[in-house]
Amino acid sequence: MSSVSLTPKFSDGQEEIYSEANQSAEANIEVVALKTAINALEDKLWFTRKARIYAEKRLLDFEFHAQLLLIVYSIYIVALSVVLLKFKLINTI
Repeated sequence: MSSVSLTPKFSDGQEEIYSEANQSAEANIEVVALKTAINALEDKLWFTRKARIYAEKRLLDFEFHAQLLLIVYSIYIVALSVVLLKFKLINTI
């Protein structure tokens, strides 16, 4: 069996053109790989950004409920204090 050579045979000046085209193709492959990596990173950043937005909304909702509970408990304590002072339910010495 004879081996087949895949290397093209060039005439004068064609080898430089082939070399430049080959380098251009390699550069295009690198650019495509870089764009793919950038797109993947942008997707990760987008999802991270959305997760942080949702986390902020959730924390603000929790903060509102915590403030509401503190107000209710404060009103309860003040009302209880007034009732206990008015009706002298606590025996003092």
